[in-house]
Amino acid sequence: MTLRRETRATDALFVGAVFLDIILDGLERFPAPGEEVWAARRAVSAGGVANNAVAAARLGLRTVLVAELGGDALGAIARAELEREPGLDLSGVCTVPGRETPLTVAAPIDGDRSFLSQGALTLPPVTQTADAAAAFLTLTAESPTWLDHVRSSGARVFADVAWDQHTGWDAQLLDQLAGVDVFLPNATEAMAYTRTTTPEAAARELASRVPLVVVTCGPDGVIAQEGPSGRQLRIPAVRVPTTDATGAGDVFASALMCATLTPEPLTDALRFASLCAALSTRVLGGAAGAPDLDELDRWARAHAAESDDYRFLPEYLDRLRHRRSV
Repeated sequence: MTLRRETRATDALFVGAVFLDIILDGLERFPAPGEEVWAARRAVSAGGVANNAVAAARLGLRTVLVAELGGDALGAIARAELEREPGLDLSGVCTVPGRETPLTVAAPIDGDRSFLSQGALTLPPVTQTADAAAAFLTLTAESPTWLDHVRSSGARVFADVAWDQHTGWDAQLLDQLAGVDVFLPNATEAMAYTRTTTPEAAARELASRVPLVVVTCGPDGVIAQEGPSGRQLRIPAVRVPTTDATGAGDVFASALMCATLTPEPLTDALRFASLCAALSTRVLGGAAGAPDLDELDRWARAHAAESDDYRFLPEYLDRLRHRRSV
C-alpha cells in the first residue's frame, strides 16, 4: 500500500448511522433472569460512526459527518454531544421527525464488553459529497451511489462491517469490497465471513479482495495483510490501564486514516492507530475517550523514548500540528 499526503477541502468523510451509547461500568457479572445488578458508573455519548468522526476531528483532520438522527430525546442528546467537538463539520447531519435514534447499552466486564442495541441501522441519503482525501463507510448489501463519485475523485476508501445480528454471515456482502482500499473488520467478523479459524487466515483470504486488510484483535493487537501475496504484519496492542473498550476499533480506523494522509511507513501508521485505540479505552465511551494531539504528546513525552517502535511519534505529532495549521 502506498501511503500519501493529500490536499483536499476535506480530509475525512464519514457516512453512517449514529447511535446514542449508554455505558454501564463496574458490573461484576450479568444479571440472572429476574435479578437486578447495579453498575458503579455510567456514561452517555454519541456512538456508531460518531466515534470515528470525533476521533478524526480530535487528530486535527478536517472532518465531515453525514448521518441522520431521530427526532427524539436521544437524537437531541447525541447532537449536543457532537456539537461540543471543535473541527467537526455537522452540516451533513439532519434530524428526521418521528424516527427513533438507535440506542446501544454497553457493559464492560473483565476487559471486554457486550452490547444490547435497539433501532434501525438507517444509512443517510447523500446528495453531495465533500472533496475528501479519505472516506469511511460500513458495508451493506448494496454499494451506495455516492461512493462512485468519491472513488472517481481519487479518495482512499475505508470500510468496516456491522455485526450480523442474524448470524448468517453471508459472504456475498464481501462483494461490496470492490473499490475499497482498506478493510477493517474485527477478528470475529473476519473469521465468520471467510469461514476461517484464525485471524491470520482470514486476513489472507480477505486480501484477495482488497489492497489492505487490517483485522483488529482487541488486546491481541492487529493483523495487517497487504494483498493476497504481500507481507503480513502483526502489531501488538499498547498496554494502558483499560476502563472501557467501546469504540476502540472505530478510533483505530480513524487514526489509521489520519496516518495514511501523510507519508508514514505502514508499520508506523499501524502503531499510531493502535496507540490511539489503546488510549481511548482509559475512559468510558468510544467518542469520549478518543485522544487529541495534546494527550498523544503527553504519552510520547512519557513513553516514546522507552521503545524503538514509537521513536517516530514526537516528530509525527509535530507534522500533524503543522498540517492542521495550514
